[in-house]
Amino acid sequence: MYDLRCWLPGILTLERVLPLKQNEAIEEFNEERRIQEIINEEKQIQTKLGSDIIKSGYGFVSFPSLDYTIYGYANYFMAYALYPEVIERHFSLQADLAMLNNVAVAKAFHAGDMVPLYRLDHDMADSRGTLVNISSLDKLWFSHFERSIAPLVHFGVNLIWHCDGNLMDMIPRLLETGVVQLVSAGSAL
Repeated sequence: MYDLRCWLPGILTLERVLPLKQNEAIEEFNEERRIQEIINEEKQIQTKLGSDIIKSGYGFVSFPSLDYTIYGYANYFMAYALYPEVIERHFSLQADLAMLNNVAVAKAFHAGDMVPLYRLDHDMADSRGTLVNISSLDKLWFSHFERSIAPLVHFGVNLIWHCDGNLMDMIPRLLETGVVQLVSAGSAL
């Protein structure tokens, strides 16, 4: 097979540059600082909302994602199809950093006396189904996703998955990982 790495925008970044940055972020991660950042931000938002509205978590949990918003749909999904080993390595490093972050998140929920409810949000489906074949997600993504959210599940944070598409193929797998509820703003789950 002809190697398209030099012609496919983003693949060299995913393969060579991003792992260095991800490893650096892992080495520099400061759990106590992250806990305080989350607590401070959530308290500030809750203060603005007032006591009549209870805010749930959003925007500070990490997990591996399909990075089509960074590289564009065509480039990212070509890389996904042609270089699954690069994509899987990217998911693995995302999960390594996410685990550190999510341990801090779980501790922030406890220390900040926050409602143990969090909305996970990643559009991995359209009205027809998942954006990539579900068997490829089984092989490349689900184990890293489960590993990344494990600290939250362990600490009893209730995770809700939101997606604007048809998640029918993902539902059993998401529930097995510890997600407790699914919400779809688009067509049926």
